[in-house]
Amino acid sequence: MKKPVRVLVVDDSAVISKALSLKLNRDTEIEVVGRAANGAEALAQVSSLKPDVVTMDINMPVMDGLTALEHLMEKSPLPVIMISSLTTDGAEETIAALEKGALDFLPKETCISASAEDTELLLQKIKTVARSRAAKPGMRKKTTAQPTPDPVRHTGAEKKEKEKEKETALSPALLKDVGVVLIGASTGGPGVLLDIIPHLPSSFPVPIIIIQHMPANFTNSLAQRLDKLSSLPVLEAFEGCDIRKGHVYLAPGGKHIAFHYAKKKLETVFPAVDENIVYKPSVDVAASSLAEVYPGKALAIMLTGMGHDGVKGFRALKEKGSLIIAQSKHSSVIYGMPRAVVDSGLADAVQSTRRILETLKKLASL
Repeated sequence: MKKPVRVLVVDDSAVISKALSLKLNRDTEIEVVGRAANGAEALAQVSSLKPDVVTMDINMPVMDGLTALEHLMEKSPLPVIMISSLTTDGAEETIAALEKGALDFLPKETCISASAEDTELLLQKIKTVARSRAAKPGMRKKTTAQPTPDPVRHTGAEKKEKEKEKETALSPALLKDVGVVLIGASTGGPGVLLDIIPHLPSSFPVPIIIIQHMPANFTNSLAQRLDKLSSLPVLEAFEGCDIRKGHVYLAPGGKHIAFHYAKKKLETVFPAVDENIVYKPSVDVAASSLAEVYPGKALAIMLTGMGHDGVKGFRALKEKGSLIIAQSKHSSVIYGMPRAVVDSGLADAVQSTRRILETLKKLASL
């Protein structure tokens, strides 16, 4: 019988801590092994209880969640899910936590919601990050810093698996006609984006469109952080905005993004939200729309994330002559979305975070 995922719940609210613990313990594949009321207690309990996953509140007395996260990533990295408020301040703090090494986050409202959908999302994230690997965050405070090295797995089996996974490059001849870059990402995506976008030159010749699974409000905070670190302008896309070369556009959370092309100009449109599509924004919706309206070649990159959102849209792009890159397994936090692209036979190249950056720099030099 498979061992349950051991979870440490960290929250200064006894009500929220108890509600979250009860919800997690109802799943036989999860066991809450401890509860801490602040960051200092969390560090002590991580040392003694050896949890597989930590859920971490941000605002707590004695030691806040961000400080505790820094200590954890430095001394004993393990998967951490931040529990955040939906306020602007909460979004900014969450982006900071993802930059410091947290793998994912959930709004506090989702964690205590009675909704079956919210409960399933919570349980799925706990189980998924437990199977991932935590890597120490890189020094991303300066755009001149080197990107974080691709995380190294430590077991012999994982090392052999990494050695068997062959990365492939894309030749300059293939890249020279690319007119737009589209990036899809979910769990672990913000950290990878922070390792790529700030290191691109200001002369980058085409627009970059990012579809990152995130709620409304959080995408704007991520865009602002990337903009602060990057030489390229980074902004959250809005209805009807022109997609210009040398700019980075982050699809807003909570809605879908699609495109209109006329007079050699690509513009954004926000189609009606299809409630049957789980992720908003959806990589499938954006990529399918781009394939339908854009007459040129795109470079579509699938980064880390759980699920298979994007396969349909990437297939449509591939059929129109676009190039497809999937992030490698050994450099992905969650090898779900990239694996779906690879297993569907769509990937022209499988690349690590560092190799993806090199590919984009190669595109910029053409």
